Amino acid sequence: MAAVVAVFSFAALGAGNTCAAPFNLRHGLELSERGTPVPAGATVLNENFIVDGECLEESDGKLLNNDSPVDTLALEAPAYNNCQHGSLSGAPRFVTLSDTGEALVLTAPALSLTTAGPCVYEFGLLTGKFSVGEDTIAYVTGEATGIRSFQSSRSCALALHTEFAFVDLGADGFALDTELSDSPLF
Repeated sequence: MAAVVAVFSFAALGAGNTCAAPFNLRHGLELSERGTPVPAGATVLNENFIVDGECLEESDGKLLNNDSPVDTLALEAPAYNNCQHGSLSGAPRFVTLSDTGEALVLTAPALSLTTAGPCVYEFGLLTGKFSVGEDTIAYVTGEATGIRSFQSSRSCALALHTEFAFVDLGADGFALDTELSDSPLF
């Protein structure tokens, strides 16, 4: 049997050339309350406002990680739910906040908004934006489209496009501030 030997020559790859590919450095997003970083595992409060129906929902939760490119909050079932026009069921379960100012809210079961008709719209994922910077609170705004549920009257629109906002509060009830870490993570 003949042995197979592979020899790689770096000279053939143009040794001495440098890699010029773009590389984005990511910073950690540090969430703090009144200037003090919030530790992972700390209790947080999420206040969610849905414009259509004028609904306010509050959920307790835990900050799973902090000072990462994407920080995550795990939320419990809502402790408070109130709508001026209609009703709201379901709940945000996870909120992610990124160092780029983007937010995702995953709901489970789907967030369900019932308005006159009755018209029932379900929202599975909410996406939004927020400002990142010193002394900037994590106040997220966005738009979402709810799909008409089979429980709705036939006269209801097939989808409902609405605005939403939410803010995350620390254990002392103050809005969480957002700031990028001083040094890049990689």
